[in-house]
Amino acid sequence: MFFVFFLPFITVSCPGSADVSLSGIELSMGKTFQDVSVREGASKGEFNPELLAVAALICIGVGFLFALPRGGYAEAFCAIVSLLGIALLLGLKYKLEGDVRHANAEALGTIGLKFEFGYWMALGSFGVSFLLSLIPSHPRRARDG
Repeated sequence: MFFVFFLPFITVSCPGSADVSLSGIELSMGKTFQDVSVREGASKGEFNPELLAVAALICIGVGFLFALPRGGYAEAFCAIVSLLGIALLLGLKYKLEGDVRHANAEALGTIGLKFEFGYWMALGSFGVSFLLSLIPSHPRRARDG
């Protein structure tokens, strides 16, 4: 599941500028880029790390560690971590959409935000991980009684 964070997560578009596409890793780590604007020449842009993306990335590592030892409470922990990952990615979506709405209201601009297939694959992977964690890893034994 970690590889989906290397895929494009979002694309931000501004009129008069080139679209900027960011992967999940770039959302987690932040990115500085050179913006080549049609009107103003070149300027420097920056995306700060998104804490929700960092936390979702950490959930992948924690989920992997819980998935290694099967049995006991491992499935329950994987289910919880998967649900947390889903919540974090949905929170990231709503936060970024809110940031764009706020920026558009302040500048009367038309900043666009599109969620790419990497984001949707990460969200789906957490969902599949949650569903798989509901399947018991060993059959229940009948009690002798």
